[in-house]
Amino acid sequence: MKRHLLLSVSAFVGLAMATGIASAGPNAGGTLIVHGDPGVLFTTDIDDYTGAGPLPGGCATAETNYPADEHFVWWVKAAFPESASPRLLGVTFGIDYDEGAIVLEGFGPSGDFELADSEWPAPGAGTAVTFQNAQTASLVDLYWFAGYNYSGYGTDVSFDIVANPSQGAFFADDDVPSTLDPIEDLGSLGFGTDPGYLPCPTGSPAHGACCFPDLFCSMSTEDECSAEGGTYLGDEVLCEPNPCEGEPMTGACCSDSGSCSYRTQEDCENAGSHYLGDDEPCSPDPCPKPGACCFGEECTFMGQFDCEDEGGVPQGSESSCDPNPCSAPTGACCYADGSCRFLNESDCDASQGTYQGDDTTCDPNPCPPPPTGACCAEDGTCQVLTLVECESADGQYLGDDVSCEPNPCTITPTEERSWGQIKNSYRPE
Repeated sequence: MKRHLLLSVSAFVGLAMATGIASAGPNAGGTLIVHGDPGVLFTTDIDDYTGAGPLPGGCATAETNYPADEHFVWWVKAAFPESASPRLLGVTFGIDYDEGAIVLEGFGPSGDFELADSEWPAPGAGTAVTFQNAQTASLVDLYWFAGYNYSGYGTDVSFDIVANPSQGAFFADDDVPSTLDPIEDLGSLGFGTDPGYLPCPTGSPAHGACCFPDLFCSMSTEDECSAEGGTYLGDEVLCEPNPCEGEPMTGACCSDSGSCSYRTQEDCENAGSHYLGDDEPCSPDPCPKPGACCFGEECTFMGQFDCEDEGGVPQGSESSCDPNPCSAPTGACCYADGSCRFLNESDCDASQGTYQGDDTTCDPNPCPPPPTGACCAEDGTCQVLTLVECESADGQYLGDDVSCEPNPCTITPTEERSWGQIKNSYRPE
């Protein structure tokens, strides 16, 4: 069994070192807290203090401060949202403290196996702890320490949980291979006048499979999925096996030369072309042919989509630079999103901008930033966004300079009125 656990923790540590971005797993949203019980004094007669500092009142009742010079025990615990269903098999973390002021007299893991740095438990060192069986409680003992603050070196000090210097701060579940979730926040125990820090987890939104037109699947929240143009399949629906069935959506794809072909959005964009949308037809031909493009008074013959992408003003499919259509005086043109383009007055007006005058420049940008205000999401949350940002997120904009404090998003959709109807009824003039 010991050899099996050694292999497990070694594999977990190796995965933590190799993984740059972790997928959302069952341990997402969890934190590490430090709790001390003043009633538990350290004695060398006890070898293991695991379980000696329970928190029947939950994370919020943890004690994060000890007086100086007293010999106490404290615990590092994994804390998960009450709404979560954790499956904790392993954890990596580190510690930091002033070893001139804080003296450690004892320590030990609460798991079944530990793989620690050679310097552990020195300041800045790290460890990895694994369990034989996945832990499913909302509070899990991971490690215990015993010691005291020597007041002769100051009483405003703390014992801090930090990221493991080589493996980071991660939770691992019991999948094979393990899903790694970043530890959301790290707590500390203060001595004397230092109050310590208690990062109890908040309820995290549910995750599920999000399907995209090319059948790619990713785990996300429902709001994240909608914002990225995906289809949410439901809370806790997994991407393995891939639930995104069917054929990838295709539509009209315009090349820079103006030719049209049916492709998926991914294939079209990978080819450097422009996707017009799912099911968009190629007949009649929707793709503009190369033509004149104005950059101020300079005219360039190029693809019309490339012209827009590079900040020019397309003059139309198969238009010519002879005679030069870009000879009008130019100046800065301001748009509602705060961006600036160098155009002539007619092109600025045609693109719904505000012309700043002949020979004005975009450097420095003379355009005022767009106003912001409260934007209500369908779930009742509020963000301060611009009107364009709010509408692109399918939110309800309550007006310029409207604050999110207190939250003004009190509209709840009913069976009689859809979210779209409610949103439209609050659309600003």
